[in-house]
Amino acid sequence: MSVCPLSEACHRVYKEALLHYKSKIGSDPSKLLHSWLASSDCNHDWEGVACNYFNGTAVNLTLTSALTNKVTPSETYASGTLSPYLGNLSHLQVMDLSYLIRLHGPIPVELAKLSHMRKLFLYSNILTSGIPTRFIKLFKPEMLYLDNNHLSDDVPSSVFASMKSLTELDL
Repeated sequence: MSVCPLSEACHRVYKEALLHYKSKIGSDPSKLLHSWLASSDCNHDWEGVACNYFNGTAVNLTLTSALTNKVTPSETYASGTLSPYLGNLSHLQVMDLSYLIRLHGPIPVELAKLSHMRKLFLYSNILTSGIPTRFIKLFKPEMLYLDNNHLSDDVPSSVFASMKSLTELDL
């Protein structure tokens, strides 16, 4: 369950971005997104979404086997693609969409707009293409895990040069 003050409702832009991501998931047999209903508040009712206690903006999006209390990551999966609308979650600090196993397609360049991102976990999926060069705009990441995907090995060093706070990188 999400943890937010009752006085702060989910911002319309955040809700639209999260619902767009859900619409890109064609299959969710693990029921990771079962609580994500248009009629409910994403800051209070949606599993995997946590927000800032002071202003109600979503700061954490975590959809993994740990969330669903599954025994092994292979028991948790969602089939679909990453929505470019996730780039509209402007205050997001943590995104963990690892071990969804059937999450495929490219990493949207729009994720480079997440200037507050500290931890990005997209490992153990079927993501393709490469790391967007616009990731050079990410200044705050401490941890970046993109391994165990089908990403190209061609990563410009300039992408990581600007990430001064990066302490953990796994490609």
